[in-house]
Amino acid sequence: MNDLDRLRLLGGLLNEPQFFNAGDLLMLSFQFESLLTSIDDVPDVLWRAFSTFWAALEVLGVRHQEVGTAPSSSELSDLRGMAEKFRSEVAAEIGRRAGS
Repeated sequence: MNDLDRLRLLGGLLNEPQFFNAGDLLMLSFQFESLLTSIDDVPDVLWRAFSTFWAALEVLGVRHQEVGTAPSSSELSDLRGMAEKFRSEVAAEIGRRAGS
């Protein structure tokens, strides 16, 4: 699997992210981190979008796991917005790499 394949896999995961419970949030954060850190020469803008989204997944996942609650609709909405920004940056990087 090359970097472009990893980016495409990452983009696929971002198309329909599953935010149902704390375990989902933590699993997604692990998957995203694992994929992105295995890609060479990630642009700063993609790292920033990832970092914001990843931090939110981690914080909310741990918080809700500790108290045994599910994310609120407001938190889910915020996560979807961050996921969309990250997805947009992944798509741009796929385009850049596929075009070169």
